Amino acid sequence: MIPEKRFLNQIQQVLARLMQPLWLLDTEGTVLLPEENRSKINLPEFMEPGMPVAFEGKTFLMIGITPELILCADAQGAATHDCIVLAGAMVQSMGRGEAPIQSRYDVYRRVLREELAGRGYFLSSANSINWGRLLPQIVYYVSAYCDLLNAGTIEAGTRVNFCVPTGNFGNILSGFYAKRMGVPIGRLICASNENNVLTDFIKTGTYDRNRPFYQTASPSMDILISSNLERLLSLLSGSDEEVRGYMQKLSETGTYTVSDRVLRAVQAEFSCGFCTDAQGAQTIGKTFRENHYLLDTHTAVACTVLDAYRAGTGDQTLTVVESTASPFKFCASVLDALGVTEHAPGTGVLGQLTAETGRPAPKPLASLAGKPVRFDQVTDRGDMRAVVTEFLR
Repeated sequence: MIPEKRFLNQIQQVLARLMQPLWLLDTEGTVLLPEENRSKINLPEFMEPGMPVAFEGKTFLMIGITPELILCADAQGAATHDCIVLAGAMVQSMGRGEAPIQSRYDVYRRVLREELAGRGYFLSSANSINWGRLLPQIVYYVSAYCDLLNAGTIEAGTRVNFCVPTGNFGNILSGFYAKRMGVPIGRLICASNENNVLTDFIKTGTYDRNRPFYQTASPSMDILISSNLERLLSLLSGSDEEVRGYMQKLSETGTYTVSDRVLRAVQAEFSCGFCTDAQGAQTIGKTFRENHYLLDTHTAVACTVLDAYRAGTGDQTLTVVESTASPFKFCASVLDALGVTEHAPGTGVLGQLTAETGRPAPKPLASLAGKPVRFDQVTDRGDMRAVVTEFLR
């Protein structure tokens, strides 16, 4: 397919926005953690004024133009498909209740797909298994390595480790792709919260979702089925049939065990670890007291896991810890970690965190002050079909 010039212009504009820049460091310069290894760690951030306040937000800029580019033009640029881009208005139950968030989201997605299919539409989700999310994330690793080169921190060809907080194995998989493409990456350290299904898999070769589900202070990692892992297994095994068998066992029994050959290939690339909410909170508090750097709950998981990895292996390789969200997305948890247990109501908690730390809230969040709540509907899983159908009227 040869896209029209207008599509190429759109891509160039979006990429220019993505690269302005991906890796903004703290206002005081590069923050090096922990104290005893301050020459060994960099924490690049992904936020800029007016932009999304989590790492995946930037990739949505690419997803926004992908349907038109891929689905809506043939080789001559003529429109051939009807396209609908849905900005999902998820009801509040998606973050509540006894069932895992992923389970409730799967219900929501399945119902939405079925309803749209009945009307002649195809649904593609913008979650972390979408290539429109994975491809731009590869740039993060290239950009980080180039930043280290430009700063004179490393020489070309020096291997650098990356420690990535992950649940669905998407961001860290993009790091693996970047390594395969030639970026000199050493160990990819997979950092999990108490939903440590990936930690157990990397250590033992057995993936087992049959375990308690924990709602943690790092909710983006509260996942028991890491969808992108299937892609890694496909690459490392070289056998679609083998991976198909693993996925069938996962569907039928909730568990599978990879071959010794595949396990050795996984362990040759990835290290792993997990931490509890309490351990992550200790890291947030310690980091702010000693370095005046404010971690979010997900990045705290990565820093905690990296400390444990270094203590256990002695590996002091320069490591990039991916700072994947603004701490102002998780004000209550961050305030608790700083010893502040009384929280201001509503958006007032943003100003409270600023007053406590001296760090300004990102503009996209600060601008919410005084605005009415737009989505306040709560529904049970059993009522989702009716609710989704009503959304589509």
